[in-house]
Amino acid sequence: MLYRGYREFGSNSTCPLPASSPYRSLSRVKIMDKTILPIIQSVAQKIVDDEHSFFIEDSLDNSEHIPKIKRIANSVNKFLKDHGVSKKDCDLIYNSIIEHGRKLFIEEWMKPIEGDDEPLNEEEAIEAFNDYLND
Repeated sequence: MLYRGYREFGSNSTCPLPASSPYRSLSRVKIMDKTILPIIQSVAQKIVDDEHSFFIEDSLDNSEHIPKIKRIANSVNKFLKDHGVSKKDCDLIYNSIIEHGRKLFIEEWMKPIEGDDEPLNEEEAIEAFNDYLND
């Protein structure tokens, strides 16, 4: 039975929620239905968007910002694995979150800063992102 993006299995005899509760299925062991994956991916990317806005507004250091993106991707990845999503799908979503963060970082890096005559270099932005990501 599909309910709120989950396919459930197992006995419900130990479920502490009343039978009428709409959240009853969420308290049992479950496997994530693939139809919910794009929604989870979109939510994760929105979280990265908000983190990026915070990074820009509060002038955080790259060494703080990029590891946060990685932690967001790792948290989503762990959640999906814990809910029975295949490694292939977990990896696809993890990589899309990282790639989304990388794209935002590069876009910001490539914006000219008034009074800075140094030429902008996208390869430097990619290298910086990857260095902080892999630390």
